[in-house]
Amino acid sequence: MQKGKDLKLDREVTRTMEQVIGSLEEVYVLKMKRIRDSVVIARDFFTGILAVFEETRKNHQGPISKKSGELAILISGNLKFAGEINMKVFNAFNNYIQGTKCDIGIIGKIGDILYKQRGTFRTYRYFDLENEYPSFEKVMEILKYISSYEKITVFHGKFMNLAEQVDTQTAITGNKDFSTEMTGQKIQGREYESAHYIFEPSLEKVLEFFQNQMIGSLFKQTVYESSLAQLGSRIKTMEGAFPAIKERKAKLDMLRLMELRSLRNKKQQASLLRIFTNERILQATYAT
Repeated sequence: MQKGKDLKLDREVTRTMEQVIGSLEEVYVLKMKRIRDSVVIARDFFTGILAVFEETRKNHQGPISKKSGELAILISGNLKFAGEINMKVFNAFNNYIQGTKCDIGIIGKIGDILYKQRGTFRTYRYFDLENEYPSFEKVMEILKYISSYEKITVFHGKFMNLAEQVDTQTAITGNKDFSTEMTGQKIQGREYESAHYIFEPSLEKVLEFFQNQMIGSLFKQTVYESSLAQLGSRIKTMEGAFPAIKERKAKLDMLRLMELRSLRNKKQQASLLRIFTNERILQATYAT
């Protein structure tokens, strides 16, 4: 049983840990609030854009451009203690590449570590990118690399609410039948319906614009989605740490109380022993 200086130090460390986690949680909550609304609004917008893109692709026969090949890219965090979201996204990514012949890209230190530990041991391209404030130069470096592929699938986290962050995959080059998937769902408050379009100046020009211009915007959106999911998962992890800290504090407080009672009992016993000893001395003195 802990006691004395060890118990005092353990109680101080536990209190400090509680204060640090509480302060960090407040910081992450402020960061999350700052980017959440813009990410969620942009999510609906880009979902609608992808749906329109797929509607447009259905009217075109043959390849849109001379690009070829497929790239699967994982966006993960750089910091630990982000809960289970990194593992969930990695598992979805790893399952996909095991059954797909494609090139591999990994963004973030956690994804790099997980792939080296549990991946399929294929050659991949790694990029180091800040989750919360990605630099323009780094984003452009990644876009330059991925823009040569015909099909690009990004695996990343998605923020639903503070209690739930899910893994998801986004085909930022389209390549997905959104007309079937989105029918009956709502985009920006309106139910999605398939539509017919008139293309100006031409179908090929419209598709070329989508493919060349939208990839960058959609990729940036997946980076922000991942960042928001990382923050949400980290806050959830910190919330989960408080019960354990409170339990630890209660246990240490109980040990401290037991220690104080033990000291008080020892003092009482010592006091009684002195009284008893003095009485025996007095009795012996009177007897003589």
